[in-house]
Amino acid sequence: MTEDGIEATLATNAIGPMLLTIALEPALAAASDARVLILTSRPHLPGSRGKPVDFDFSDPNLDHGYSPDRAYKNSKLAAIWVAKELDRRLAPAVRCDAVCPGFVPTTAATYVTGWRRFLLRRVLPRFKFTTTLEQAAADVIWALDAPELTGRGGQYVVHRQVAEPSPDASDEALARQFWMLADQLISGR
Repeated sequence: MTEDGIEATLATNAIGPMLLTIALEPALAAASDARVLILTSRPHLPGSRGKPVDFDFSDPNLDHGYSPDRAYKNSKLAAIWVAKELDRRLAPAVRCDAVCPGFVPTTAATYVTGWRRFLLRRVLPRFKFTTTLEQAAADVIWALDAPELTGRGGQYVVHRQVAEPSPDASDEALARQFWMLADQLISGR
C-alpha cells in the first residue's frame, strides 16, 4: 500500500501515469500534436498465465484476497482504461495510447532471487516469446510518432501494431467507472 492507501501496483501502473499526465496537460495541450503513452501488458487478457484478471471495483486494493499476480494484471487493465479516458478527456491535440512493450524477462529478474532470477536472466531470454530491453524501448519510441497512429488515440499497441485488448479493456463504461474510482482513491474518499 502507498502512504495514500492505494495498492502500490495499481498506484504505479495506472493512477501515477494518470496524475502525471493531468499535471502535464497544459504543456501537452500547448503543443500542436502530442502523444502520451501508458505502458500496459498482455497479461491483462483473459486466459493469461497465473491468477485471472478480476478487477473488483468494490475492492481495488485487493483487501479480500491479495495476490501480486492479480494486482499486476488488474493494474495493467486499469492502465488501458486510463489511456482510453485520457484520450477522451484531454485536449484534441493530445492523443493517448496504451502500449505493451512485450515480456522483458531481464527486467523482471530485478524483483526475484535464486532460481527465478537465473531463469529470468539466463534461460527465458532465449525464447521467442520474450523481447530484449532494447527492442521493447524501440517499440515504445516507435509508438510516439508512428504514422499509423496519427489522428487516433485510445489504442492498444503491441509489437508496433494496433491490437484488440480484452473485452473489459475495450468497455468505455468500465473505463469511466475506473476514472471515477481513481478520483475517489486519490482524494481519499
